[in-house]
Amino acid sequence: MSRSLMAAFAGTLSAIIIIMFVEMLGHQAYPLPKDIDINDTVAMQKHIDNLPMTAFLIVLAGWGLGTFTGTWLAVRIAGKDNGRPALLVGLILLIAGITNMIMLPHPGWFWFLGIAVFPLATVFGMRTAAQMG
Repeated sequence: MSRSLMAAFAGTLSAIIIIMFVEMLGHQAYPLPKDIDINDTVAMQKHIDNLPMTAFLIVLAGWGLGTFTGTWLAVRIAGKDNGRPALLVGLILLIAGITNMIMLPHPGWFWFLGIAVFPLATVFGMRTAAQMG
């Protein structure tokens, strides 16, 4: 496996683990009602409409932290002169985030921030890793 491919894989995997962990914390703070059918789109929409902003901010924090860490790791593995694996990590996570927002209803403001967090965290992760030498 090439170093760049290994960097992209490791970065994506680490990002997913961090995102899942942070979202798990959010689900503990704001659990689904026990009687809700997750396949009932009307019930899910009502539940999501009643969530506080904090629940969405936890998700955004997970996406940002995961993306930052994944892109940082990809640069560290690939070498600071090769940012392509980190960009691939950021792109994969952006696509996953958009897919998540399409599948589950989200408020409009979350769409804006949800799309913005991935490129911002990608650039920040890449720059931070490059500055570390």
